[in-house]
Amino acid sequence: MAHNNKTSINSFFISFVLFSFYAQIFFQNVLISIILGVLISIKFKRIFYDLIIKKQNRNNIIMFRDFLDIFNTSIMSGNNFYESMVATKDEITVLYDRNSKIAKAITELVENLDNGIIQNDALLIFGDSLGFDEARIFAQTMQMGLDSGMEIREVISITKDQLTDQINMELDIRTNLDSSKREFLIMMILPLIIITLLNLTNIRELNFMDYIIRMVVFGFIVFSLYLGELIVNLEV
Repeated sequence: MAHNNKTSINSFFISFVLFSFYAQIFFQNVLISIILGVLISIKFKRIFYDLIIKKQNRNNIIMFRDFLDIFNTSIMSGNNFYESMVATKDEITVLYDRNSKIAKAITELVENLDNGIIQNDALLIFGDSLGFDEARIFAQTMQMGLDSGMEIREVISITKDQLTDQINMELDIRTNLDSSKREFLIMMILPLIIITLLNLTNIRELNFMDYIIRMVVFGFIVFSLYLGELIVNLEV
């Protein structure tokens, strides 16, 4: 929850800076720019929130894919489940930051096993702590495979291959869908560049009529951003 709050604040700040700068270029008035930046960011911060969350989710699932490779390699080398999980934890904490989601989840799993929590429960906690479907599928599949008496090498090999294929397919789909989001953000920046160049050629003070006209134009731009966001979300 605290992590989501931090992401929401960061999203609002990015949106506020962008739209305040947008308004400043348009109206050349700091107070108007701040007010518009706040009002617009209340609505449009979710664009940046979604982008940040999607990037975090993408990174987490890539880390999980690496975890599967490392854990499978350790199992295939002859280690048992616990030994392989400890070895994987050590390698993951070197490969990624100790505070990364995957490193924390594996560390918690090993600590739970050390503290006497049964393997099945520790696996389910591991899947829930990561919070995405592939991790839960891994935990449940390992649980069922080990309970059935299957050879652990066979269980992890099959699970790793299936989940890796699923992750790779999901990443390809996300890449294609996210391209429309990137194009949408580029379209947000282009009018700003044009307006900046126009302002450089006209340094006179704005009068009341200029403000009225620019407010109407600014409103159309904000409305077009709103429509663009709707279209992108429909495509996704």
